Amino acid sequence: MPPTSALRRASTALIAAVLCLGAAACSGGGGSAKAAAKPPGVTLSISPGPVTVAAAGAPGVLSNADRDAIVGTVRTYVTDATIDPLLGKRVGNLSAVFAPAALAGTTGVNAAVLTDAGMPKASKITATAQPISITALSDPARAIGLVGAPLNLQVSARTKKGLVQVHRVGELALVREGGSWRIMGFRLAVSRAGADIGTTVPSTSASGGAR
Repeated sequence: MPPTSALRRASTALIAAVLCLGAAACSGGGGSAKAAAKPPGVTLSISPGPVTVAAAGAPGVLSNADRDAIVGTVRTYVTDATIDPLLGKRVGNLSAVFAPAALAGTTGVNAAVLTDAGMPKASKITATAQPISITALSDPARAIGLVGAPLNLQVSARTKKGLVQVHRVGELALVREGGSWRIMGFRLAVSRAGADIGTTVPSTSASGGAR
């Protein structure tokens, strides 16, 4: 087997393991620049939850700075993919929060699951996520470069015709890239209901990441 193929298979298996671990943590229990600049009428609540480190031997430690950076990446994703479109803006630059290997999976049919592009413009938005529990994978050197984080986001948006609700739920896998964390894999589902959403599919799901 060529080395590149082996590497891709290993990366895919590792991301799948992290997503599964993240889902288990959820049932059991980047950039953050946009966090400080919420537009009027927007309430966005995303906070860190418990951190678990999985390792075959002695586990490493995920620092508070890394924990906050991971939550910051999730917060930026929610702002770019949900808040901005509901304010009548274009979807933000997802390349800032998705690793190159996962970015290609954010287009096409997956875009309707990952973003709220095309939704009616809202004057008031409340977005609340359950605390982001983090499951980190520690290598034999006790270094941590890959984590899983469940996402359970409820959004209520007031439009001209009434209330629109969005529920996005699933798991994200994030990888350390230099001094930041980016989304390397995802398994998400979304449902939408309410006034003025036209022909939006009520429930869809998508997954993606390194192949």
